Amino acid sequence: MGYIVVGFTTTNDNLVSGSHHYAYIGLTSQTASGSTPVQGVNSFDKVQNFERKVQSAIWTYDSGKKQLAPQWVNADRTMAGNYLLHVADEKALVLTADKTEFQKVMNVTFSEVALGCVA
Repeated sequence: MGYIVVGFTTTNDNLVSGSHHYAYIGLTSQTASGSTPVQGVNSFDKVQNFERKVQSAIWTYDSGKKQLAPQWVNADRTMAGNYLLHVADEKALVLTADKTEFQKVMNVTFSEVALGCVA
């Protein structure tokens, strides 16, 4: 399962409603559950030579819906509702707290994604 890497145009480590900020699903070093964003090795920095913060213990499981959902923890430890999106133009999965602002600022095509588990 992927982990979260702060997006390239995100100017701080917070995903909040009213902001286009986002994070990519990628490969990262391990972080503690509930941790705020931390510097860590990740797959995007290896390619783009950026130093982005990461979180890895972000997945929750809803046994009633049989779905996995990501939850980003902001730098101040608040947690906004998150949307998991497939960005077709970038061939990437991203996480944002405001899909309308994300689309307006990034001008990309996306589909909302739900990750289900089957027996």
